Amino acid sequence: MTNLSPQSSVLSSQPSTLNPQRFFVLILVAYLALGVGFAVRTPAWQAPDEPAHYNYIAQVAANGCCPVIEMGDWDKPYLDQLTASRFRPDLLANLSRLEYEDHQPPLYYLIAAPVYALTSGSLTALRLLSVVVGAGVVWCAFAVGRVVLPERPQIALGAAAFVAFLPQHVAMLAAVNNDGLAELVIGLALLLVAHYLKGSAVQPWHLGILMGIGLLTKVSTLFLVGLAPLAMIMRVGFGREAEQAPPGLWIDTAVVMLLLFFSVLLHEFGHAVYSSKNMPRELPYVLRGEAHILTTEGIAMMFERLGKKLDEWAATPTEATP
Repeated sequence: MTNLSPQSSVLSSQPSTLNPQRFFVLILVAYLALGVGFAVRTPAWQAPDEPAHYNYIAQVAANGCCPVIEMGDWDKPYLDQLTASRFRPDLLANLSRLEYEDHQPPLYYLIAAPVYALTSGSLTALRLLSVVVGAGVVWCAFAVGRVVLPERPQIALGAAAFVAFLPQHVAMLAAVNNDGLAELVIGLALLLVAHYLKGSAVQPWHLGILMGIGLLTKVSTLFLVGLAPLAMIMRVGFGREAEQAPPGLWIDTAVVMLLLFFSVLLHEFGHAVYSSKNMPRELPYVLRGEAHILTTEGIAMMFERLGKKLDEWAATPTEATP
């Protein structure tokens, strides 16, 4: 028995030797380097719906909030001409006609408008703004993991690394769009829920504020409307002290929270794979294949479903065998 005690003491001391903050800083720095690379090196306009998002920002900077979508904003013949020619410079004179994102909620565009005005409409500057917002998404993934499973820092680091280094996700976070800000709001909401369930000073109205911010950012954050009531029910189920909650209930909560975030990531990954058209030919095939808009949305919705129906694709060989 005495021979086992040194080994057990070594094993028990291993988690304390891991400095999660230091490793997270390394992950964040690496993400910023990759994000800046994507923002600078990706050819102009060759990110999903980037011209339409850019034009929304331009309208807000010039005329204030908020533009209204109108007939003709979706100019499919012109868009097809642009994509077929790989955004040939001589066809870009009418790029401002692409305004089909004018239906989006305004928050991201209000934030980006000052950057547009200060940089004379620099596309790279707007992309770098998205990279900074994406850094907040990476931090949220890490912070949620630390709150939910504080004794297992490797989970938080793994979540941050997954969010930071998935190539298509970085590509989306380095483009002009409102997806990164939507993910940031969702991440902050999950973080507040985790603190709330732990019995901290977070109040339901804090979650309500984030819900409102989410609805001002993107409609895909609508599911947050049900998050605060769910958190309140779960907190009542935990009792007055979070420490009294059964361990299994914490695990179930963590799984639900991660799946909510996972579904959003999968949806955007589906867009990224099938919408990243007209990239340089030396890039991998999945980054440069043409696809119809119905295909891009269909694939995105299918990917999102995978995050909600794990039993449809995560069955073991034994379970899958009749």
